[in-house]
Amino acid sequence: MSLVTKIAGICGLALCVGSAPTVAAAKDALKPRKIGVIVINTGSESLARWANNVQAAAAKLHWDVIIKNGESNPAVVATLLPELLTQGVDAVITMAVDAPLMAQGLTEAKAKNVPVIATVVGVNPAGRDNFTAVYAINDYDLGVALANYLVDKNAKAVAVGQTATLVYAADQLVVGAKDTLDKRSAKMAAVSDTDVTNLVNSFTQTAGDLALAHPEANAIISCCDFAPPIDLPALKAAHREDITLMTRVDNPSSIQALRAGANLVLAASRTDAYNLAALDVLVGHFGKGTPVPAALPNLKADVKIVDKTNIPASGEVYPFSQELAAYVERWGNDYQF
Repeated sequence: MSLVTKIAGICGLALCVGSAPTVAAAKDALKPRKIGVIVINTGSESLARWANNVQAAAAKLHWDVIIKNGESNPAVVATLLPELLTQGVDAVITMAVDAPLMAQGLTEAKAKNVPVIATVVGVNPAGRDNFTAVYAINDYDLGVALANYLVDKNAKAVAVGQTATLVYAADQLVVGAKDTLDKRSAKMAAVSDTDVTNLVNSFTQTAGDLALAHPEANAIISCCDFAPPIDLPALKAAHREDITLMTRVDNPSSIQALRAGANLVLAASRTDAYNLAALDVLVGHFGKGTPVPAALPNLKADVKIVDKTNIPASGEVYPFSQELAAYVERWGNDYQF
């Protein structure tokens, strides 16, 4: 064989290999699904927003979402999971609902192999194992962060607390704050419980009463994200606008209040990450048959304190659109839907 023939043969082989079509990896099929979402009360700005964000994220998968409102009423909450099961949901995400309030529904869901995942806010240890999984922030840590901020600003700080013991996660924030104040030789002078079935009146009353009964207090640490639009006017009416309201979540209304000069401090965190992680787990479960893990220990809340000095320009410390984008890209790469 001549040298020319050999070179031609090699070149021909190279061209043949180079021009062979690239076969893309096959994507797993992801069928349409129906997901139920139960929240303790859609009157909560954050809970309503998170539920709507779950719906928006699920729409990217061509999944339907049914949102149920517990109205902060145990009798109503008890009916919601059985209703969703009757409606044929494939999985359920719950927020701020403890297991004892859904005992019957959780039993039925387990019998039907329907995963029930509690997300974002913690759940009462009593009955926690009845959930398929819990992907939640440590609410106690939010209270720790707020109390540390307060004491760092004023070593002799005196706070009062506003809680809602019906919801374990809500109360844990105030417990965490009180424990931290005690450890740092500051003080939680009093804690008042609220009636979550009568939110506006109860929060208005307790905020005003706490501020007036404790003129030495320089902060009120509230359990719940919906406190600012209720408590700030109550404190103004009590002529205690000097007192700092401290609570959780960078709700749009709270950010707006900060921009308007409200004496407000927020513990923000990557709340949407927990719901997106739950959806991601369900994608793997339904798409590849992957078991639903009981916990996701690598999820981080990344708590950040927001006050007048560091108001996020976008209106959110951790914008949902940014959190969602990475998941949508991966889902599109891995699945056909």
